[in-house]
Amino acid sequence: LKVYDMSGREVTVLVQQQQMAAGNHRVNFSGRDLASGVYFYHLEATPLQGSTPAVVAKKAMSLVK
Repeated sequence: LKVYDMSGREVTVLVQQQQMAAGNHRVNFSGRDLASGVYFYHLEATPLQGSTPAVVAKKAMSLVK
């Protein structure tokens, strides 16, 4: 789970290559060191037996301080 700014620059990695059980999960995100603005997050999930991402999510979020 990575977060990018409007220019496409990676600003933080929240989760990287971490095995999780199936189900819903929460990740805490602090934008304390980031300016107010629009950011994008990108999530890829790959099955244990596979090599191709099975779930890919790309969404926008607004950070207002």
